[in-house]
Amino acid sequence: MVADETEFYQPLIRQIELRVRDRARMAGFYQEVLGLEPIGEEGGQILLESPAGQAQVLLVESPGARPRRPHTTGLYHAAFLFPSRRALAGRIALLLEKRWPLHGLVDHGVSDALYLSDPEGNGLELTADKPYEEWPFRGEKLAMFTEPLSPERYVQEGMAGPARGEGGAPLIGHLHLSVGDLERARSFFVEGLGLQITQDTYPGALFFAKGAYHHHFAANTWAGTDAPAPVANTVGLIGWELADGSRWALEGGLAPASPPP
Repeated sequence: MVADETEFYQPLIRQIELRVRDRARMAGFYQEVLGLEPIGEEGGQILLESPAGQAQVLLVESPGARPRRPHTTGLYHAAFLFPSRRALAGRIALLLEKRWPLHGLVDHGVSDALYLSDPEGNGLELTADKPYEEWPFRGEKLAMFTEPLSPERYVQEGMAGPARGEGGAPLIGHLHLSVGDLERARSFFVEGLGLQITQDTYPGALFFAKGAYHHHFAANTWAGTDAPAPVANTVGLIGWELADGSRWALEGGLAPASPPP
């Protein structure tokens, strides 16, 4: 795998679409925690965007939507990529100050990642990449791992580091999905989207990317092989839009919602 600076940092996912029960509460969370700003609201929907317009979250309100049941397919987490370790440390400091429940901070070898959930239970990852030369490989494939870190110590050390990107808004780094069949997911992302498998050594998981990045998508069967899809009108991920303008639907199975313009 050869690192090309232009392709390496190029975001692939521009927008994620979430069904929510309370768009005002959810919009407030994404504004405060991720620094996104509302740019349009119509018909029970609100669109939030990063200042540079590279990341969007579309919230589609359905007050009667059902909570997602455990052990079903759907969003595992959406990862928002910050421009530096210091920028990530600043967001972690904010969450610690507000005593927001955190699921853990870890070192993945390629990145540092904080896990949490939004107010309606959607999994989130706030992350910052490490320099490419520090990434662990086993042969041609990545060898990402998981080692716990202390959020308090990370904030202390991160805020003492270089100020580059301290106030930067995030990109959508990747989407990680719970699926019922890894082979079907492999076919969709490799043959359908033209991505490559970057790591296949995590039990029950595959990681996919365009170019030299560690992953733009991931899929796992940790909810159970052949896990069912959520029932209709469940909160969570509806689909996403790629940088080329194509839209992809998660509901009803991975499929294109519209072709590229």
